[in-house]
Amino acid sequence: MLNVIARGVLSIYETINVPLFIQVTGDNNDIVIEDASRFQFDIGLLGLIAYLAIELCHKAISEITWLGIGFLSLAIGNFILALQTTPSFTQLYIGVYFLWGVGSPITTAVCVSALSKVLGTRQQGKWMGLLGSAASASRIILPMLPPAFTSFNPLFWLNVSLCIIGVFLLFLFDYAVKKEKAKFLSSTIVAPVDSTQSSLQSSE
Repeated sequence: MLNVIARGVLSIYETINVPLFIQVTGDNNDIVIEDASRFQFDIGLLGLIAYLAIELCHKAISEITWLGIGFLSLAIGNFILALQTTPSFTQLYIGVYFLWGVGSPITTAVCVSALSKVLGTRQQGKWMGLLGSAASASRIILPMLPPAFTSFNPLFWLNVSLCIIGVFLLFLFDYAVKKEKAKFLSSTIVAPVDSTQSSLQSSE
């Protein structure tokens, strides 16, 4: 579900990034598409820093924390872009950096990594295929939304809402896992005590 949300949020931005760039810059020349592509490329290069951070700190920081950072970055980026009907270039740069340069690489990489760890030695091809198929479904459906609105603001607010839902589901899952672990640990502690008492009683 988290992968579906992340890919859906990113697919909306991918659909409108060139029109948004044109709206913000006001360019209407023959090379505006090239300028928009270069802008995306520059932000993407900065996104390599996020991949490097994951590689260097993956043992010190849990997947849950990484995903929380990723979804919060997506939310911050969309929030900045949603503040005005036509953002300033500074707002565009900062918003897209959080969205495309931080949130995108973190959520994309960590969702796959987390599923791989959960599966362990079990067959991964089937589940990775389902993960990709679910993400593809959101990438097909959500890009159909932009024509339904007269401006990009509702789309950014929708993305913010989806990111908040993602963070909520993430920490709800984390709480459930920790609760189950606590129950398991308490049962393993009680069981040896009971077995020790029963052995003492039988020896008497």
